[in-house]
Amino acid sequence: FQSVFPQFVEVFVTDQYGAIISSSDRTSDYYQADEDWWQAAWNDGKGGVYIGEPAFDESTNTLAIQMAIPVASRNTAGKPIGVLRATIDINELAALVSANQFGNTGKVEIIFQNNQLLEHGETTLGTMDAQTASILDALSGGYAQVEYEGVSSLVSKRPVVAPLSPRKEYIERLGWLVVAHQDLQEAQLPITTTQNTNMVVAIIIVIVMTAVTMGIAQF
Repeated sequence: FQSVFPQFVEVFVTDQYGAIISSSDRTSDYYQADEDWWQAAWNDGKGGVYIGEPAFDESTNTLAIQMAIPVASRNTAGKPIGVLRATIDINELAALVSANQFGNTGKVEIIFQNNQLLEHGETTLGTMDAQTASILDALSGGYAQVEYEGVSSLVSKRPVVAPLSPRKEYIERLGWLVVAHQDLQEAQLPITTTQNTNMVVAIIIVIVMTAVTMGIAQF
Protein backbone atom coordinates (compact mmCIF):
# COMPACT_ATOMS: atom_id res chain seq x y z
CA PHE A 1 0.00 0.00 0.00
CA GLN A 2 2.80 2.42 0.85
CA SER A 3 4.58 1.72 -2.44
CA VAL A 4 1.45 2.82 -4.31
CA PHE A 5 0.62 5.74 -1.97
CA PRO A 6 3.96 7.04 -0.61
CA GLN A 7 2.26 10.00 1.07
CA PHE A 8 1.10 7.51 3.73
CA VAL A 9 4.32 7.56 5.70
CA GLU A 10 3.08 5.15 8.35
CA VAL A 11 0.29 2.57 8.56
CA PHE A 12 -0.47 0.26 11.48
CA VAL A 13 -3.25 -1.85 13.00
CA THR A 14 -4.21 -2.36 16.63
CA ASP A 15 -6.40 -4.98 18.23
CA GLN A 16 -9.57 -4.20 20.20
CA TYR A 17 -7.50 -3.34 23.26
CA GLY A 18 -5.29 -0.78 21.53
CA ALA A 19 -2.17 -2.95 21.23
CA ILE A 20 -0.29 -2.78 17.92
CA ILE A 21 -0.40 -6.08 16.03
CA SER A 22 1.02 -4.97 12.66
CA SER A 23 2.93 -1.88 11.57
CA SER A 24 4.81 -0.59 8.55
CA ASP A 25 7.40 1.04 10.83
CA ARG A 26 8.54 0.92 14.43
CA THR A 27 6.23 3.22 16.41
CA SER A 28 7.13 5.42 19.37
CA ASP A 29 4.96 3.33 21.71
CA TYR A 30 3.11 0.01 21.71
CA TYR A 31 -0.15 0.83 23.51
CA GLN A 32 -2.54 3.14 21.62
CA ALA A 33 -5.89 2.91 23.45
CA ASP A 34 -5.11 6.06 25.45
CA GLU A 35 -4.90 8.16 22.27
CA ASP A 36 -7.80 10.38 21.16
CA TRP A 37 -7.68 9.07 17.59
CA TRP A 38 -7.97 5.46 18.78
CA GLN A 39 -10.89 6.19 21.07
CA ALA A 40 -12.72 8.06 18.28
CA ALA A 41 -12.20 5.24 15.76
CA TRP A 42 -13.02 2.47 18.26
CA ASN A 43 -16.00 4.45 19.62
CA ASP A 44 -16.79 1.99 22.45
CA GLY A 45 -16.88 -0.88 19.99
CA LYS A 46 -19.35 0.82 17.64
CA GLY A 47 -16.74 2.18 15.21
CA GLY A 48 -16.16 5.71 13.94
CA VAL A 49 -13.91 7.79 11.68
CA TYR A 50 -11.12 10.04 12.91
CA ILE A 51 -9.42 12.79 10.87
CA GLY A 52 -6.98 14.90 12.86
CA GLU A 53 -5.56 18.36 12.49
CA PRO A 54 -2.03 18.77 11.06
CA ALA A 55 0.56 18.12 13.77
CA PHE A 56 4.16 16.94 14.15
CA ASP A 57 4.31 13.14 14.26
CA GLU A 58 7.12 11.77 16.43
CA SER A 59 7.16 8.30 14.88
CA THR A 60 7.76 9.51 11.32
CA ASN A 61 9.36 12.86 12.17
CA THR A 62 7.03 14.65 9.75
CA LEU A 63 4.29 17.24 9.82
CA ALA A 64 1.29 15.06 9.09
CA ILE A 65 -2.43 14.39 9.42
CA GLN A 66 -3.57 11.24 11.22
CA MET A 67 -6.59 9.26 10.08
CA ALA A 68 -8.13 6.20 11.71
CA ILE A 69 -11.01 3.83 10.96
CA PRO A 70 -12.27 0.63 12.62
CA VAL A 71 -11.32 -2.78 11.26
CA ALA A 72 -14.21 -5.26 11.06
CA SER A 73 -14.19 -9.02 10.68
CA ARG A 74 -16.47 -10.86 8.27
CA ASN A 75 -17.14 -13.38 11.02
CA THR A 76 -18.47 -10.74 13.42
CA ALA A 77 -21.12 -9.17 11.14
CA GLY A 78 -19.20 -5.92 10.81
CA LYS A 79 -18.41 -5.55 14.51
CA PRO A 80 -15.03 -3.80 15.01
CA ILE A 81 -12.14 -5.99 16.10
CA GLY A 82 -9.42 -3.38 15.84
CA VAL A 83 -8.37 0.00 14.46
CA LEU A 84 -6.37 0.95 11.36
CA ARG A 85 -4.43 4.20 11.52
CA ALA A 86 -2.57 6.03 8.74
CA THR A 87 -0.22 9.00 8.95
CA ILE A 88 -0.34 11.23 5.87
CA ASP A 89 2.53 13.61 5.07
CA ILE A 90 1.23 17.19 4.73
CA ASN A 91 3.46 17.66 1.68
CA GLU A 92 0.60 16.11 -0.30
CA LEU A 93 -1.62 19.04 0.60
CA ALA A 94 1.21 21.53 0.14
CA ALA A 95 1.69 20.34 -3.45
CA LEU A 96 -2.02 20.89 -4.18
CA VAL A 97 -1.88 24.38 -2.70
CA SER A 98 1.24 25.34 -4.67
CA ALA A 99 -0.27 24.06 -7.92
CA ASN A 100 -3.15 26.52 -7.69
CA GLN A 101 -1.37 29.87 -7.94
CA PHE A 102 -2.92 32.21 -10.52
CA GLY A 103 -1.49 35.40 -11.94
CA ASN A 104 1.41 37.07 -10.14
CA THR A 105 -0.28 37.59 -6.78
CA GLY A 106 -3.13 35.07 -6.78
CA LYS A 107 -2.71 32.34 -4.16
CA VAL A 108 -4.69 29.56 -2.51
CA GLU A 109 -4.46 28.65 1.17
CA ILE A 110 -5.99 25.99 3.41
CA ILE A 111 -7.17 27.24 6.79
CA PHE A 112 -7.33 24.67 9.61
CA GLN A 113 -8.63 24.96 13.15
CA ASN A 114 -7.17 27.61 15.48
CA ASN A 115 -6.33 29.80 12.46
CA GLN A 116 -3.49 27.56 11.34
CA LEU A 117 -2.87 27.77 7.62
CA LEU A 118 -0.94 26.08 4.86
CA GLU A 119 0.30 28.76 2.46
CA HIS A 120 1.44 28.60 -1.13
CA GLY A 121 5.00 27.33 -1.45
CA GLU A 122 5.21 26.30 2.23
CA THR A 123 5.48 22.85 3.82
CA THR A 124 5.13 24.15 7.37
CA LEU A 125 2.11 25.56 9.13
CA GLY A 126 1.69 29.27 9.71
CA THR A 127 -0.75 31.15 11.92
CA MET A 128 -3.15 33.75 10.56
CA ASP A 129 -3.09 37.03 12.43
CA ALA A 130 -6.18 37.90 14.48
CA GLN A 131 -7.23 40.83 12.29
CA THR A 132 -7.16 38.82 9.06
CA ALA A 133 -8.97 35.94 10.76
CA SER A 134 -11.71 38.32 11.91
CA ILE A 135 -12.09 39.72 8.38
CA LEU A 136 -12.26 36.21 6.95
CA ASP A 137 -14.93 35.14 9.47
CA ALA A 138 -17.08 38.10 8.47
CA LEU A 139 -16.72 37.33 4.76
CA SER A 140 -20.01 36.26 3.18
CA GLY A 141 -21.11 35.64 -0.38
CA GLY A 142 -18.96 34.46 -3.25
CA TYR A 143 -16.17 36.99 -2.85
CA ALA A 144 -15.38 40.41 -1.40
CA GLN A 145 -12.87 43.24 -1.59
CA VAL A 146 -11.13 43.32 1.81
CA GLU A 147 -7.81 44.01 3.45
CA TYR A 148 -6.26 40.53 3.52
CA GLU A 149 -2.96 40.24 5.39
CA GLY A 150 -2.65 44.01 5.11
CA VAL A 151 -3.11 44.11 1.33
CA SER A 152 -6.21 45.30 -0.52
CA SER A 153 -7.37 42.08 -2.14
CA LEU A 154 -10.18 40.21 -3.83
CA VAL A 155 -10.87 37.25 -1.53
CA SER A 156 -13.08 34.17 -1.76
CA LYS A 157 -13.52 31.33 0.76
CA ARG A 158 -15.23 27.95 0.59
CA PRO A 159 -15.48 25.06 3.08
CA VAL A 160 -13.63 21.82 2.38
CA VAL A 161 -16.28 19.26 1.40
CA ALA A 162 -16.45 15.77 -0.09
CA PRO A 163 -19.89 15.46 -1.72
CA LEU A 164 -19.15 12.09 -3.34
CA SER A 165 -17.75 10.42 -0.22
CA PRO A 166 -19.96 8.16 1.94
CA ARG A 167 -18.11 9.63 4.93
CA LYS A 168 -18.53 13.25 3.85
CA GLU A 169 -19.93 14.34 7.23
CA TYR A 170 -16.60 13.59 8.91
CA ILE A 171 -14.75 15.81 6.45
CA GLU A 172 -17.26 18.66 6.59
CA ARG A 173 -17.19 18.51 10.38
CA LEU A 174 -13.52 19.53 10.34
CA GLY A 175 -14.42 23.12 9.45
CA TRP A 176 -11.44 23.53 7.11
CA LEU A 177 -11.54 26.32 4.54
CA VAL A 178 -10.01 26.91 1.12
CA VAL A 179 -9.22 30.61 0.63
CA ALA A 180 -8.23 32.21 -2.68
CA HIS A 181 -6.96 35.77 -2.72
CA GLN A 182 -5.38 38.14 -5.23
CA ASP A 183 -4.08 41.69 -5.11
CA LEU A 184 -7.07 43.88 -5.96
CA GLN A 185 -5.16 45.89 -8.57
CA GLU A 186 -4.19 42.74 -10.48
CA ALA A 187 -7.65 41.22 -10.05
CA GLN A 188 -9.26 44.30 -11.57
CA LEU A 189 -6.70 44.58 -14.39
CA PRO A 190 -8.97 42.93 -17.04
CA ILE A 191 -11.78 45.35 -16.12
CA THR A 192 -9.42 48.35 -16.20
CA THR A 193 -8.01 47.24 -19.54
CA THR A 194 -11.51 46.87 -21.00
CA GLN A 195 -12.55 50.27 -19.67
CA ASN A 196 -9.46 51.92 -21.12
CA THR A 197 -10.04 50.22 -24.48
CA ASN A 198 -13.67 51.34 -24.54
CA MET A 199 -12.63 54.88 -23.69
CA VAL A 200 -10.10 54.99 -26.55
CA VAL A 201 -12.68 53.59 -28.98
CA ALA A 202 -15.23 56.16 -27.79
CA ILE A 203 -12.74 59.02 -28.31
CA ILE A 204 -11.91 57.77 -31.81
CA ILE A 205 -15.62 57.56 -32.67
CA VAL A 206 -16.19 61.11 -31.40
CA ILE A 207 -13.26 62.42 -33.49
CA VAL A 208 -14.45 60.61 -36.62
CA MET A 209 -18.04 61.77 -36.16
CA THR A 210 -16.86 65.36 -35.57
CA ALA A 211 -14.77 65.28 -38.74
CA VAL A 212 -17.65 63.84 -40.74
CA THR A 213 -20.06 66.40 -39.32
CA MET A 214 -17.71 69.30 -40.17
CA GLY A 215 -17.24 67.91 -43.66
CA ILE A 216 -21.00 67.67 -44.20
CA ALA A 217 -21.49 71.17 -42.78
CA GLN A 218 -18.88 72.63 -45.15
CA PHE A 219 -20.45 70.84 -48.12
